Amino acid sequence: MIEITDKTKVEPLLVSSEMGLGHLRALYPFEELFNTKTVVLGQNSVSSSRSRFLWRKAFKSYNWISRNQRLPVIGRPLFSILDSLLAIAPLSDKKIASKGSFQLGLVEYAIKAGLCDELENYSHKKIVLTSFYAPTIYFSKKRNEVTLLCQICDTDLSRVWVPRKASSNIIYLATCLRAYYRLLSYGVAKNNIHITGFPFPNSLVGGINQNIAKTNFEERLVRLKMAAGKTNTKAPLRILFAIGGAGAQAGIALQAAQSLSVQILNGDVEFTLVVPPQFKNHKNLDKFKSNFFNNCDFFRVVYSNSQTSYFNSFNKAISATDVLWTKPSELSFYSALGIPIIISPPLGAQERANREWLLEMGAGVNQMRPTQTHIWINNLLMSGLLYRMAKQGWENGIRTGSYTTVDLINSLQ
Repeated sequence: MIEITDKTKVEPLLVSSEMGLGHLRALYPFEELFNTKTVVLGQNSVSSSRSRFLWRKAFKSYNWISRNQRLPVIGRPLFSILDSLLAIAPLSDKKIASKGSFQLGLVEYAIKAGLCDELENYSHKKIVLTSFYAPTIYFSKKRNEVTLLCQICDTDLSRVWVPRKASSNIIYLATCLRAYYRLLSYGVAKNNIHITGFPFPNSLVGGINQNIAKTNFEERLVRLKMAAGKTNTKAPLRILFAIGGAGAQAGIALQAAQSLSVQILNGDVEFTLVVPPQFKNHKNLDKFKSNFFNNCDFFRVVYSNSQTSYFNSFNKAISATDVLWTKPSELSFYSALGIPIIISPPLGAQERANREWLLEMGAGVNQMRPTQTHIWINNLLMSGLLYRMAKQGWENGIRTGSYTTVDLINSLQ
């Protein structure tokens, strides 16, 4: 157990939703630090039937549209509607900043319909930490005596994260300067915003001194040189492909692995595919592995049957990887650990903003054709770009957000 755990004096209520893995991932580190579990809205013993119904419909619709956005005729129009619900207005749009938005109105309506009903059962909790916007709006209207900390999960955010009238009892934990300035534009006071970065689990950081993160980073730099053949010892390039909760990137992963088949079979590339528990098409992945990499130790598919086991498996895999290939979700912030990011196509406004942030910082690069991965990934490695991306991410990233947040919560007593 890390030292900071002994300092925790309060147990906040952790609240999130299953609408995207990032919202749950953002609270996962605090389950250990506070020795508690996250209340997932619509999925716990005190959820009302109305809450369960609303969240189930929203979750199924989101996943279906995300997976099928490339369907002929209907795919793109449907995704455009979904994307518009979380659109990010220009900073110059004072009307949106001051009065709210259509999206905010929808959330307010859903809360009236019972979206957050179960939170009434936690009236004894005076400090709440959430990573989703609906509880933020709920507490601003229903229980303004609660001190609420809202963890932002992207580099930029839509107006839906801030109530129409900015509340002094809501503290925002911003991932970066871009998110900080966006919150200011929505009317949030400066002293109610803390730039903490994205929260990492202790197993990837190793306490406030970051001992584990430093060791992994230094080893990664050495391995990138070894994989490029710039040392006397050769090592395989370790690639981790993270499939999102909706599973929309599975096809890209299989194309990339097939392109790299010679390098994988020869032991020059180690390819790990981490699959979230929401992903249901295991048969396709198993068939692919059997057809192309049967009994090959350098191609692995990591399954999980629960969110906790998924996060544990992911953390173990990411600590021993050289490159992370992912859509620019909350995993963009894992560049702070000194991991170069290969960026697959973004889904939605938040992910487009995350991609811009990664590219501006020099910690990520857009994927090229998955069917030609064996060519361009080798060029990135041999040119030293992956090495430089790792250093840029480390030098510009924040890794101590979990500990900063714990100290902040303790100070609120």
